[in-house]
Order: sequence, then structure tokens, then C-alpha cells
Amino acid sequence: MAFKLLLPFEQQGMSFLWNVSKHVGPHASNLNQATDVELVQFFLSELVKAGALGAKAQPGAKAPPVRVTGRFDAVTGFWIFYSQKGGAETALVDGIVSPARGVDYGSGIWAIAKMNMHFKELFPDAWENLDKDTRLSATLRAELSRTTP
Repeated sequence: MAFKLLLPFEQQGMSFLWNVSKHVGPHASNLNQATDVELVQFFLSELVKAGALGAKAQPGAKAPPVRVTGRFDAVTGFWIFYSQKGGAETALVDGIVSPARGVDYGSGIWAIAKMNMHFKELFPDAWENLDKDTRLSATLRAELSRTTP
């Protein structure tokens, strides 16, 4: 279940971030809970549509598009990997979105935190009020109104 992670102090202009509760990824050990996957898919979809992610990708990389279904699929996996690979600010490229414990760890930035940062930069009002965004399922909106998983 996705949730709102309150940060102990403001980081990258954020006092909180929208977080997943379990790993989202391609392995059998990744639980891929529906609302966690939906949150990741929503961020990826919006970032691709805005041109913030995949701007330098081959045109065919955007077909089929990211669909916000809550079910992990190959397209979601591709964009998770692509988003991790695209920048020195990410230390680990594993195709998995892990629950963040803050914005960064060691020498890297959590994938979900990076998605939050980019989405907030492009759409500050939508980011601030994501728990009320009707483009998300009612279940995900309810989960995002909580500060613990």
C-alpha cells in the first residue's frame, strides 16, 4: 500500500514524498502491490508525456505507452530501468522501485524519490495534492492520505 512518507527535514524542496510500501519490479520476490505499482506507473506515465523522461529515447521506445493499471508489466519494467539508468544521481540500476527511507541513501537517490522530485518540479500543485488527484484510483488516493503503510 502506497503512503505519504514524512521527511524529518526538508530535502530537495520536499517535506514529504509519495512512497511505495513494497518493492515494485520484475522478480517473483517483488510483491508488486496494486497501489504501489499504480503510483509508479502514474509517475512514469506523466514524466514520459511531459518529455522529462525518454526525451532522448528512440521513438519506438514509447510504444506501447505506459498504462496506469496497477499491474506490473514489461513496459513498466522498461521505464523503471530507463529512469534509473538516466543520470549520475542514481547509484543503483536494478529495475526495481524500492520503498524509500528518505530522499537518498549512501551515494544514490531512491528511485521513487527521484520520480517525486521530477514530478514536483514539473507539476508542483499536482504533486502537493496527489492524494486528491482523481486520475488515481480511489484506493490509491485513500492510501496516500496516510503517513504510514
